[in-house]
Amino acid sequence: MNDVQVNDIFRDYIRQICEMPSGTVRPSFQNAPEQPEDESYCIVNVLSEECIGEPDVEYDDDYDKLYARHHAKWFLSINFYNKDAFDKALTLKDSFNFSDNRDILCGSGLSYVDTSEVRKLPEVINDVWYDRAQIDVFLYEVSEHEMAKRNISSLEIDLKTEKAETNVIINLE
Repeated sequence: MNDVQVNDIFRDYIRQICEMPSGTVRPSFQNAPEQPEDESYCIVNVLSEECIGEPDVEYDDDYDKLYARHHAKWFLSINFYNKDAFDKALTLKDSFNFSDNRDILCGSGLSYVDTSEVRKLPEVINDVWYDRAQIDVFLYEVSEHEMAKRNISSLEIDLKTEKAETNVIINLE
């Protein structure tokens, strides 16, 4: 899964949990609404993905394919703006207390790990103060990849020192 897919999944989750119209939950690269003071809106920013440990690897019976299971932790920053920004952020935080909501995320390939506290952080946009509430969300993903066996027949190594340069080819067949 990539950051765009995680953003799409989590924006849809917020829309449903916080009962927000689709155009009001936006990825961070999208501008604020035309009239930001007229409506509540939310910005979802996927900040990082961290691979955790080594992948679990299994081979097929002929050792021609491998199946790798990778574990990743995603860090998202969610910002709600305008009226009821703090309440919407609390609604999101509280939603993870219900197993049905966590199951919805699991069905999309993401698992809930933790959230930060909800923070009130008013912000100036175009010389106007807006209410803003921020919450950080940590999610976990397990992804599986299949890879066909690739054989290396030779290696080419360039060796350089102050006095000499050489190229060595090692045949592995």
